[in-house]
Order: sequence, then C-alpha cells, then structure tokens
Amino acid sequence: MSKEQDALIELLRHEQSSRGTVGAFSHITSLIASHTASFPFRSELKRECPHVGRIFHALDLTAALAEFDERSRVISRTRVPPSFSECRQIFNIATVRASARANLQLISFDADDTLYSDGGVLSFDSPIIPHIIRLLRRGVAVSFDADHPALPNSTSPKKLVGPKGPHDFPARTRARPWLPF
Repeated sequence: MSKEQDALIELLRHEQSSRGTVGAFSHITSLIASHTASFPFRSELKRECPHVGRIFHALDLTAALAEFDERSRVISRTRVPPSFSECRQIFNIATVRASARANLQLISFDADDTLYSDGGVLSFDSPIIPHIIRLLRRGVAVSFDADHPALPNSTSPKKLVGPKGPHDFPARTRARPWLPF
C-alpha cells in the first residue's frame, strides 16, 4: 500500500460525508478505543478495515483535530474536507500525544513526509516539537530516520533545524546518544 493509500484514513474520509469533519474524527476515535480494548478479537473497526492490526494506544483524534485546526482552520471549511495528507498529519499528532502519555522507552520517526513535507526540514517552531521535547524530558529515546536516497551520505542532522539554524537544539538534547547529532 502506498503512502497515499491507508484504509483507516479512507474510512475517516468516507465518514466525513455523512458525519462532518468533527463527527467523523469523533467516530473513528471511538472505533479505535473499542478496537484497542478488544484486540485481538474482532472489532467494528476491524470489520470496516480488515487490514488494521493492533493499535497499542487509544488515539484522541478529536483533540488532535482541534490542535491541527488552530493553524489550518480545517473544521470551518464547508466545501472542502481535510485532504489525505491533513488527515495523516492529524493521526500523527494523535499518535505523538498518545505516545507522550505512554510508558515508552524509545520512539522512532520516519520524518520525511511524516513530520514535515518530503525534502523539507523539521523546524524548531513546528507544532510537533513541544511533544518531542516532552518525550525527551521524560527520558524517552527519540530517533529520526530522515535519510533521503537522492542525497549521498545524507544524515538526519541535515533535516533538523533549530531557531538559529541546523543543530541549534539545547545542549542536553544534543548530548543524548540516540539522537543523530
């Protein structure tokens, strides 16, 4: 399945036509909560999306939608529903928020086209940064996989940009051995 094909996001987008944006995200949030609680048994979500596997934490998509809406105003749109990419970003926000509450030891991000646009950079003012910093402060190891096959010997640090340029993150963060800088 390509990155523009995801049965769960397609279900969400289908639900938007009958429930509206907030209603669809709320409905999928409840389906995921039920699925998480009933795994490995069949759930309504599993019936709707047979290829959905285990989801380890309930995802509060409505809170993630509200956070995303602060900068995108996606809820107030009347004729244009959230795009596939916007839905995926909302899922990513919900996943990071759920992970920040969990008892994690390591989290790894495939950054290109997930945390930022393909070929872009993760800037210090990105809305995901406070969540990543919260993970770091809790002692969670954070890893970024941002190598790009078109760039010979590319490394993740080239993709991380602080307020004053590359590598401008707090020294205590840079000193963490599992971070790529």
